[in-house]
Amino acid sequence: ASLLYYKGFRVRDSTKYPNICAWFDAMETRPSFRASQSDYYTHAMDLPPQLGGCSAESGGEAQRALLDGGEWTLASLSQQPLQPLRDDDASAAKRRAARQLIGNYKRVVPFACRAHAPPGVPPVMAPLADPNNASPVRWHEDDVDCAL
Repeated sequence: ASLLYYKGFRVRDSTKYPNICAWFDAMETRPSFRASQSDYYTHAMDLPPQLGGCSAESGGEAQRALLDGGEWTLASLSQQPLQPLRDDDASAAKRRAARQLIGNYKRVVPFACRAHAPPGVPPVMAPLADPNNASPVRWHEDDVDCAL
């Protein structure tokens, strides 16, 4: 995901790298691997706060435009998505996501509340979820819990 986003390099290219694609396909049959997966956008966005910055190259401009919101437009519905679709049954994916969210609400709600808290020390490049903010604003926690 990060190579695609920052460099424009597609690892999951079945024509160029069939064995790598087969490895990913096999790994994605394992529940333990699938539980650790994230979407491409989230993965690409979590690197700068962890590494202190990532350099984008011109070869990745088209992929960045798609992952930054272009894939979510009506015009892109006829295009092949950048990240692999893992479920034939969309309702099963939604149910699994809901179970994960409900099962982890005690951790998710305070994490989501960090977006409204003052910046932590040292400052980071994660504007919506500062990992250094140990004391999120709690006055709207019930509203966030309800919304989630």
